[in-house]
Formats: sequence, C-alpha cells, structure tokens
Amino acid sequence: MLAFTVALPGAPIISGALIVHLTLALGLKQATLRAMGGAALIGGLLFAMGQSAQFMLLNAAIIWVPVALLAAAAKASRSLTFALQVSVLGAIILTAGFFIAVGDPVGFWLARIDLLIAEFRTLQLVEVATFLETQREQLAAQGTMLFVFMRWIVAVLVLLLGYALFQRLPDQRGRFGQFRDLSLGRVLAMAMALASVLTLVVDSVWIQNMASIMFAVFCIQGIAVVHSLHAAGRLPKLVVVTMYILLPILNSLLVMVLAVLGYIDVWFNLRARTAAARNKS
Repeated sequence: MLAFTVALPGAPIISGALIVHLTLALGLKQATLRAMGGAALIGGLLFAMGQSAQFMLLNAAIIWVPVALLAAAAKASRSLTFALQVSVLGAIILTAGFFIAVGDPVGFWLARIDLLIAEFRTLQLVEVATFLETQREQLAAQGTMLFVFMRWIVAVLVLLLGYALFQRLPDQRGRFGQFRDLSLGRVLAMAMALASVLTLVVDSVWIQNMASIMFAVFCIQGIAVVHSLHAAGRLPKLVVVTMYILLPILNSLLVMVLAVLGYIDVWFNLRARTAAARNKS
C-alpha cells in the first residue's frame, strides 16, 4: 500500500499521512520498517523500468521523517497538542539553523530570486519576472520565514490527515485528543510577543523572521477554533469548507487572519466562552 501511494499524484502528502497512521497504530519502529520496504519496492520497480527514483524518494522522505517523529511524539505523550507544540519548536530551530548555516540569508534568497527572474524571462514570462524584480528585496527579507513556514504547515497538515485516518480505527476516536481543542499555550504566545517587541528595538532580519514564524504558527490554532465553533453549532460547515478552499488562494491574508484568531484564543479562550454562552442560551 505504501509503495503504491509513493507513485500517486501528491505522493509525499498521501504517503506521509499513511506513515503517520502506521506510526500511531503500530509504533515508530514498525512504521519505519514498512516505509523502508515501500521505498525499496518502488525504487526497484522504477529501476527495472530504467528510471531513477532518487528524486521521488528524497522528496517523500523530507515529509516522512518529520511527520513520523511528530506522530511518535503524539503516541508517546498521548497528546496531539504536545506533538504540534514540538512541531513549532522544530520550526524555530530550523529557522535559527538556516541563519547559522547560510550566514547571509537575504543574499542567499536574492541570488535565487535573480535566477528565477532570468528563467522567467527566458520563458517569455515577462510579467512574472517584472513582479519579482519589484518585490525582490521584500521577498528576500522574508524568504527564510516563507521557506520554514511552508515546510511546517505541510508537515502539520500531513500529521493531522494521518491522525484523522488513525481515528477511523475501532475505539481510537479522540485517543490523543481532538484537534478542535488544540492550544499552543501562553508560553509560546509570550515568546512571540517578546520577539515582536525586539523587532521594534533591534534591526535584525533574524529576529524579524523568527517573530514572523512564531506568529504565523498560531494559524493552526485559528483553524482549530473554526472547527470548534463548527462543532458547537456556531458556524456552518460551508464556512469550514470555504476556509480550506481559500487557504491556497488567499494564503498570506487568510493565514494572518487565522493566526490573529488563534493568538486571541490563547489569551481569551474563545472556545470556552462560546460554550458558556451556548449553555446559558
């Protein structure tokens, strides 16, 4: 089954969700053995057809490894919330590690944006190239944050999809908690507030990117709030569906709105207030 999913469109996400499901159901060791078996099988099949599986398997492993570790953390702690908090810590470490490894992240992203501009001009995509030229400095300054956030949000969504599959097993519903009850906690909220204040007094791209990452991750709590309000009967299902449809389209704006919602929920517990108001009515 795992080997088959590697060959499907969107393979890393589909197979990653299956890895999460296997890790939660069987443990990290068994999931790892099955992942290695599936990778070996698809690699052998592609080799027999005269094709290389290196890129496909590497792309899949980039998602498999973090989501398997997050699923193992959820299983060990018996808490989905703990696993998501660990994922935020991982995003912060990745951001810091990127700055340490690259040295000059702005220059790093400027060079890559210039390569993209040249490539788009070669393909006669002049409007896209012109847009990148006008936004290159801003994009370069936020490049690390965008890079880390996109990897983090994909890993989190794969984890949640795999957890949803796991909950379909008999007697596993809500075993490690419900996503709609997620709270990243006030410690992270305080750390984000401190980083945001530092951006006002220290002119540092590193701190700016770190503060942006720490704020953006609250979008996942915002999504949990939306699911909670839907479960409480306060929001129709159409709103939830529309949110997911618009997320890839209005990604920056919608992520910001959801992050604000999630951050407010940390301090004011909107879900508990909604439940209390519902009980009174």
